[in-house]
Amino acid sequence: MYHLQQSSINDEHTMNQYLNETEYGNNPITIDLFDFNQLINPLSSFSVSKEYICIHDLSYEMEFKTISVANSLNDLVPKHNKYITERKPTSDVNLNLNSTFLCGCECTDNCLDKTKGSCWQLTYESKKNYPNLFKDTNIGYNYKRLYNPVYTGIFECNINCKCTNTCLNRVVQEPLKTSLQLFLTEKKGWGVRTLTDIPKGTFVCIFVGEIRSDDNVENDATINSGKYMANLDFLEIGEEVKEGYESYVAEEESESCTSTSDEEFNPSSWTIKSKMSVNKSKISLRTNLQNTNTTIDGKHQLSKLNIQQRFESKHKSMREYFDKDCGIYIMDASISGNIGRYFNHSCDPNIFIQNVFVDTHDLRFPWIAYFASSNISAGTELAWDYNYIVGSMPNKKLKCHCKSKNCKIRLL
Repeated sequence: MYHLQQSSINDEHTMNQYLNETEYGNNPITIDLFDFNQLINPLSSFSVSKEYICIHDLSYEMEFKTISVANSLNDLVPKHNKYITERKPTSDVNLNLNSTFLCGCECTDNCLDKTKGSCWQLTYESKKNYPNLFKDTNIGYNYKRLYNPVYTGIFECNINCKCTNTCLNRVVQEPLKTSLQLFLTEKKGWGVRTLTDIPKGTFVCIFVGEIRSDDNVENDATINSGKYMANLDFLEIGEEVKEGYESYVAEEESESCTSTSDEEFNPSSWTIKSKMSVNKSKISLRTNLQNTNTTIDGKHQLSKLNIQQRFESKHKSMREYFDKDCGIYIMDASISGNIGRYFNHSCDPNIFIQNVFVDTHDLRFPWIAYFASSNISAGTELAWDYNYIVGSMPNKKLKCHCKSKNCKIRLL
């Protein structure tokens, strides 16, 4: 990352203009590699002694950036997982990636003008369905950074667009630029930390795995462990009504909570926390909490848990306009996945989830991307809010180990 000081170029607009007007405009140097925030140190670097590095590159050179694995606690290494950088549909999933079904923009200014680019307009038109949801009219990417989630999804430029690969509306489709490291935490299993400072709004990485149908997962006993799975429930997120979230747990309750690591307790689905004034559709919130055969702290091992809550309304769900038997598809990274599968929970998260459409405009198959919700210092663990509901499972209490200032003590 470049940090410009004492220069006539002192903002993103001027820097972007300079890149477009010089030889750099034809090179893969993009505006998100530059930062003007005094709180970000472009030379920051978090390093771990070589004796604690157990794997040099988790991706085996499949990512643009190497992802080392560090363990300073014991001799454990991550369970073997086939590393992939693109999502893979199973045979029963009809993921149509034919480019003829994508609209493309005619931009020649690297998509600087959001009012003209057809891809920008897909993002902007979607928000009109929820006029009271977005306070900021300038939603979406700002010089390749995303400062607030767009609940109605972001539509990036694609293979049919006339803009270059460095355009301002191509972000999550670019190679991994963030320096990440997988490391073993004391109580949460494997986690991910950044080795350099990350400015607010920066794209971190995507979450990929095998795309499976809901029925496929339910019927496959060997796969149905619930671990490292995510519902591609973009249609439900866009229609859900969810006021508030977890209630705080009294301090005296914490001693009776089951202590478990996030490595054993990864989410199989999530909902984006929001206060949407929408009241339409049948909403289904599904959360599967499952165990693994690996016990991180030698004490606790989860049994299979399954929560399913349904909220009914009189309005027809958007999903009902698709095939009659269309269900929610699952992104399953239990066997094949990338670094995005390892992020832990925090009650005070520093990254958030965003649904993005890149290679298809089929609303059932968004890309899942992580963005920084604040400035993040080198060496900090990256974590997001699982949005589990405290008290949703009778006789089951799971303690949270995020240790944040706003920790709710419990996950369940």
